[in-house]
Amino acid sequence: MKTYTKQNSSYANFSPSIHGRKKVGRRSLYLKTIGAIISVIPACLNAATVAEIESNDLYTTAQFIGPFAFTSEAAVNIQDSTLYKHTSISASGDGTVDWFVFNHSGGRMILDIDGGMPTVDLEVGLWDIAGNLVVANDDGGLLDPGTVHGYDSYIDLSSAASGLYYVAVSNFPSGQSAGFEIGGAGFTTDSYTLNISSGAIPEPSGLMLSLMAAGGIFSRRRRS
Repeated sequence: MKTYTKQNSSYANFSPSIHGRKKVGRRSLYLKTIGAIISVIPACLNAATVAEIESNDLYTTAQFIGPFAFTSEAAVNIQDSTLYKHTSISASGDGTVDWFVFNHSGGRMILDIDGGMPTVDLEVGLWDIAGNLVVANDDGGLLDPGTVHGYDSYIDLSSAASGLYYVAVSNFPSGQSAGFEIGGAGFTTDSYTLNISSGAIPEPSGLMLSLMAAGGIFSRRRRS
């Protein structure tokens, strides 16, 4: 084996353990990646209220409510807010039907209108991706902290299959049917808030296990 002296500047820092340092570097990169993911989780889980974006007058132009719009923060106007991911959509009521679409992870789903009455009496319809009417509601009859009148719509499904769902908000009397059909009034005339709760909030331990599993896959791919 050749021995390199300090006088030879080209090899002064040579060490047989360089490959070991590469392994440490990969491990450090992995840990930094996991740390970066964890650091943004609170922000992702604590999104602000979503503003309605026009034009969402048809189901084909429904406003998509993405996963980062849902939060785990406690909210006095939302039932079981610390148990289920939820978001609040602030809508203007511009004289048209308001359509929204979101991905449900499965389990409980709640659609709750706040701030409609006493100004405007609204209806809510829910369709699956195939256009089947899942449920519709006119008068929820529930006086939660965000509702001052029983005419505000309220839907609570204890177990809904995972997948994309379409929601339409319109004035009474509208009437909803299969094929994303809305009859009657078919518009909204004043501002309101639509609260959507969708699926249980994952346990922190489960979230960490998922991140560790993803990290293991990343590490195996790097070694291969």
